[in-house]
Amino acid sequence: MISNIVNAGIIVFFLTHEKGVFRLELKQLSISKAELKKILQIGVPAGIQGMVFSISNVFVLATINSFGSAAVAGSSAALNYEYYCYFVVSAFAQATVAFTSQNYGAGQIERCKTIFRQSMLPGLLGCAALNLLIVWQKEFFIRFFTTEPEIIRYAAIRMEYVLLFQFIASSYEISGAALRGIGYSMTPTVLTIFGTCLLRLVWIFTVVPLSKSYETLLAVYPISWVITGISVFTLILAPTAEGLVNTFLINAGVIDSGIYFLGDSKWWRLAYYIINIWKETGWQTVIFMATLAGINTELYEAAAMDGAGRWGKMRYITFPALQNTILTVLILNLAKVMNMFESAFVMQNDAVLGTANVLETYIYYQTFNSGAIPNYGYTTAVGLFKSLVGCVLVLFCNHLSKKVRDGRGIV
Repeated sequence: MISNIVNAGIIVFFLTHEKGVFRLELKQLSISKAELKKILQIGVPAGIQGMVFSISNVFVLATINSFGSAAVAGSSAALNYEYYCYFVVSAFAQATVAFTSQNYGAGQIERCKTIFRQSMLPGLLGCAALNLLIVWQKEFFIRFFTTEPEIIRYAAIRMEYVLLFQFIASSYEISGAALRGIGYSMTPTVLTIFGTCLLRLVWIFTVVPLSKSYETLLAVYPISWVITGISVFTLILAPTAEGLVNTFLINAGVIDSGIYFLGDSKWWRLAYYIINIWKETGWQTVIFMATLAGINTELYEAAAMDGAGRWGKMRYITFPALQNTILTVLILNLAKVMNMFESAFVMQNDAVLGTANVLETYIYYQTFNSGAIPNYGYTTAVGLFKSLVGCVLVLFCNHLSKKVRDGRGIV
């Protein structure tokens, strides 16, 4: 932190004393709302994408801990080389977004295509070559960190299951960088959330318990990379022949031509519901799994001795145990009904504004994009009314909760 402060101070000093064209005038610093909006539209989703990797990795690492200290140490040793290889992909991704944005702004669309090809191929091959080299001489590289045979074994397994296939990540990292370069930052973020965070959580809580092995857990990495790469590369909801959903529907004979899911008022609402359900599934799964983990297993054993089958156990043990969690999640989600902004705003466009405009986005447009002097009094009144309705909904649901749960609510 100290070095960053010193470096920043030196840079500011030289910029404020610069005699050339580029000079920093502290008194003239100001914020351009239009430019800030563009920066946030591209920067925030990119930051969210990085955060998603961390969230999913927390659960993966927690599961690795269950295999013992040797597995943790071996995984950490192999992870260092995954970082080294990722730097190759990251370098080409940063070059892609920089050069694509410059040429797209200049109207050079063909150059953007060339940049994508010239970044994807060397990024993919460079990372693959480094992956193969390290896996080929894995014991040599692992011994830089440890000489314990058990730790080396776990590190070698991670290299064979994860590092060997890491080059696949180039497909969505560089493709996503190209999309950000032309201004579509949310699309790769949403698809990455589906392919990494959600898929890995589902894998941990469904597949791993069926075959509780270190190899089964690590297999989620290449699988999630492949799914995310295909999703970003082909754009799931694209209205063209490259769109995965449209391709499936056309080949199945359901439709004759592609559907513009996010540009047609008839389909926008359905796409919005599906995307938001998918988005919330991972977090809701964590909440319910935490509740299920707290149920005393002796209850199931006693029920089995009394002759209860699977449905009987669910009806008399699982569902009653989940009742409080279900009602709590329902009340918390009900509070969001009147506060939908981010997902609706990001997915909106002029073609579907009549369908996609919700109270939150209506307040935003009336305040900042009305084309006239903002009517802060009107928008404040709308916001207060919205908050009042949301409060009434929560209190009503809490009242019903007390009826169902013998006078117990969460408020």
